[in-house]
Amino acid sequence: MKRCSACHQIGHLRPNHSDCLQNKKRKANAEALSSATEKRASLTVDTNVDNASSNLGSSSSSSATAPTTSPSSSTASAQGAPGTAFHRSWTKVRQELPKLVSREEAVELCGVDDMAQHHIDSIVNNLDNLCREQGNTDQAWCESRLFLAIMGSEAQHHLLRSMQTSMRIAGVTPVVTEWEFLAFLAQLLLLTGQCKTNKKTALEDIQLIMNTRRLPGAEALLSLNCFNILLKHLRGYSLRASGNASSHEDETDMAAKMHPLEEKLASVSLRLFANKSLRIIIDDRNRGTVSTSNPINTYRPRKRYKNCAGSAASADAVFRVKLFSQLYDRKCNQVDVLKNILNRIKEANSGDVAGIQVCLDGGYPSEALYRLCAKLGFDLIVLNSTERQQGNPFLSQTASKDRRASYAKRGWSTANLNLEREFVVEDAPNLGGEILAARKGLSRGSDCPEVIAHAFAVREHGDMNRSYIHRFVSILPSELEEAFRNTFVYSFKSFPYDEYGSDEQSLADIHLDDENEDGDEDEDEDEDEDEDQDEDREEDQESGNTALTTSLEVGTEEDIAAREEHRTTVQNIPGDRADPGSVVDVHFVSNEPPTSAMRKVIESEIPQREDVEAHILSSVKPLTAGQRCADWFMFKKFMVTGTAAQGIAKEDPGCRSLLYKDLSCVKPAKILTSEVLSKMLCAEWFHVKKQGGSKSNRAMVIGTINESGIVRQLREQTFVDAVFEVGLVQKKGRPGLGVSANNIIVIRPPGEVSTAARIIAPLEIKTKVSTRTVDRPTSVSVSRKFGRYFSCTVGSSEWFEAVPAEFRSHILHQAAVFDSDFGVFCIGTTKTVEYVVLFYYSASKQGVGGIDDYSQRFDYRALKTGREAKVVLGLITDVLINSLMVWRIKTARDELGNKRCGLSKFLRECSRSYPFTKFLRNVAIGLLTEASRLKGHRSGLNHENLAVVGHLTEDNDAHPTTNRITNHENSAGVGHLIEDNDARFTTDRITKAEHLTLRIPDKKRDIMSIANDKSVLRAAMARKEEMASKKRKTPGSTAKEPKSAVKKAKTPGRKAESAKKVKKSAPKDPLQALLDTHSFLERVSTSYGDKIK
Repeated sequence: MKRCSACHQIGHLRPNHSDCLQNKKRKANAEALSSATEKRASLTVDTNVDNASSNLGSSSSSSATAPTTSPSSSTASAQGAPGTAFHRSWTKVRQELPKLVSREEAVELCGVDDMAQHHIDSIVNNLDNLCREQGNTDQAWCESRLFLAIMGSEAQHHLLRSMQTSMRIAGVTPVVTEWEFLAFLAQLLLLTGQCKTNKKTALEDIQLIMNTRRLPGAEALLSLNCFNILLKHLRGYSLRASGNASSHEDETDMAAKMHPLEEKLASVSLRLFANKSLRIIIDDRNRGTVSTSNPINTYRPRKRYKNCAGSAASADAVFRVKLFSQLYDRKCNQVDVLKNILNRIKEANSGDVAGIQVCLDGGYPSEALYRLCAKLGFDLIVLNSTERQQGNPFLSQTASKDRRASYAKRGWSTANLNLEREFVVEDAPNLGGEILAARKGLSRGSDCPEVIAHAFAVREHGDMNRSYIHRFVSILPSELEEAFRNTFVYSFKSFPYDEYGSDEQSLADIHLDDENEDGDEDEDEDEDEDEDQDEDREEDQESGNTALTTSLEVGTEEDIAAREEHRTTVQNIPGDRADPGSVVDVHFVSNEPPTSAMRKVIESEIPQREDVEAHILSSVKPLTAGQRCADWFMFKKFMVTGTAAQGIAKEDPGCRSLLYKDLSCVKPAKILTSEVLSKMLCAEWFHVKKQGGSKSNRAMVIGTINESGIVRQLREQTFVDAVFEVGLVQKKGRPGLGVSANNIIVIRPPGEVSTAARIIAPLEIKTKVSTRTVDRPTSVSVSRKFGRYFSCTVGSSEWFEAVPAEFRSHILHQAAVFDSDFGVFCIGTTKTVEYVVLFYYSASKQGVGGIDDYSQRFDYRALKTGREAKVVLGLITDVLINSLMVWRIKTARDELGNKRCGLSKFLRECSRSYPFTKFLRNVAIGLLTEASRLKGHRSGLNHENLAVVGHLTEDNDAHPTTNRITNHENSAGVGHLIEDNDARFTTDRITKAEHLTLRIPDKKRDIMSIANDKSVLRAAMARKEEMASKKRKTPGSTAKEPKSAVKKAKTPGRKAESAKKVKKSAPKDPLQALLDTHSFLERVSTSYGDKIK
């Protein structure tokens, strides 16, 4: 008999028995586990600390009983497999679950409004102190002055010196001056923030607009040649002339050289926002400051370093103001970067960080970061957006399998990952809500006691494939019981990503041949679709789009099963499911707490009319009880309703990007002056097209009659809870704005069955009646691609596909008047409803993501620059965004006065107080005005430098500098010449010496003086032929008059008498004399200008 090679038993015929091999592996694993437990027990010291004070900043806390890990065990574990040390030091905790409250209650319990009010007061006080330090107390803040103040004089000089040094090394003379730098900065912001054409066309448009509107600072605009020269030498650090060019072109060295500029640009922002109520969010994927040779690469962390630099940015989590950022290369440690950022924030707050909380977004994969925050004294919360990173011991069952599979593919051993079953969270779709917790001790140093870190995992309902697992870690100065006592899980109005499995035929068009009626798919297709969804989610999470918290549903098992059964009946109604990417992935979050009326709408089984009416009355005032009645026609006059708003929005630069997908294919916008607006509104209010009055055509009549049928079909749908009629309403606080929506609808987002997700929004119904619209295949393709009921975001590709261009401004105006972030648009025919779209638009985002939201408005396609210039431009863009946020805070504070309000209301006032495009335009105009002032000042003081500056700024067809007047004797010592771009000059207080030089007649001298005092006219040089044909008449002289004048005086008739009277009479009114001599000045300017050319 032979022995088995696995168990060494006699009698087994097969030498490699499978059962024996499995028993051998189990025995080996048990021995390894027991030895590891004994080793860990020998290295672990259990300490019981009662009422031990832990000084975190200036706050105290008591440390609970927790295991501490010695440095030797941490080092030994770190040398093992990835994740071993971090996971083994956590201890599972079984404790009473945190409270589940609404967002409004959580804000009140946690005192968010009070902390935000202190934060706002501190910002405004710091801004006033900054104004007093700059000596601008007698002048009001303007947009450009605020931008330059937040940018800081040191940063401006740093950029100016860097550009001058670069130009000197390159041999470009003359170098840039201060006024040229401001003009270049203004044109750069306009070119990247509001223009999408090429540089030449954009600069020509800017010059044309400024000349047409007569905006100040037009004379300081730089030519295209000059702009290209300065753009080429835009640097964030000073170059050094060297024989080895790689000394200043080293890619890995660029990040370190940018650090001085980053510190100077962030100094003022840190000073304004650093206080004890600050909430900081840190992310390492801020696209505004990353050098992007290919913008797509910045979304993927593995490819980010191909752009030679990454960026870790910190921002105010409430107002989305960037505090401090630091570029780093591939050789830099993220712990060191975070340490520098936190140290700068700590220094800005004078070392007192008590009360300041830091939120790390994205889940940093290093335990050293937690120890760093504990050592510096910051309260830390880490959001683990992806489960494929370290930082939190809890993993979902799906992520656990994926991690083991990924490690196995890389050749790593999966036996030492220590993924205990107690840390693996089940994520099956039929499970209810659950909150899990763990804790560990973090050492702050040899002299300081350790800090207890708590890890949480919140499970809630997800899609039909799995549940959502939200993970975060908090390092707070409190025991576990205190952490649970002060932890609240609040529910959002969420729009979770759902994949639907069957069709619902209530709204479907049964005549569509290509539609899949059964909706069944193979298992292989489901698996492939799940993999695609996971990859999409991973890409979104890697790009900085953190998973949004959704509502946590709790209840008994019967309630959960009933909800799941009802969930399967509410579908997105897709037409063709062959393409898994056709389903729109939209996550919506409402930033406003529910009102008392909205809470009643949520809690009631069927929404009542009184509750819905109470909800909308907070934002609008009803004027009529119905539509198309006498009152309705009367009150519509003298109000900007949907039709008038449509005409205005088409010409407004801020709205056109939401109305047209490609602005280059539409006509340029008109200038909305007061005259144009008055004509537009009067034509809308009083213009009668036909003699018998305004008559409705056939399409309008059919559409009005068909609305009741469409509403009847909508009420039968599972996602519609109620539909109400509404009349003409007026927006509160804006009596000139009104709208007449078709209906008010209470609706739930696609895939939502919970009443907590209900939304009250205006409903707009459009019926396809004409042959042209009925035969148009657009609506059929939309329903096939996105479904019969779907959601989208305003400005997205789905928005432009689903909503026709003629209705976009109308429905946006409805949402704006009702003060709603949502709206519903329905397309139907006389037989059925084709599709329903729920659109969403809100400019409020938290943290660095909000900065990216504004940064995306800057289009760098028109600029072909190097990576250094792009990084500098990104930093300047962040300063502009910070200035906008500070301006909004100041404006909202001035409007509210001393009135106390909640944080959500204050944020709404900030978002609506000042549009971004208007702020950018005013900043650019202010910079050009300041550049024009500096240019004129330099012209009067230093004429030699003027010729050099003029050589840099003039165009190809400009006048040569030899024709410029460089110096004039001024015997009276009053007045000076001011050079202009067109080689002409203006005079200010013409003196006697200038009078002799210009040869202006005595009788015209007072007129010219008044004209120059009023800044109305520009005089040109007098030609020499004027002196040959005319003689000057000085006071007291008896010189004869010219013969031409004598002949005219001797002619008989009334003309001769009137000529005598005009000649003898002195100009009593200078302005009237100015009008009488207009033809003379026009002739002199034309002839003298031609002579100069």
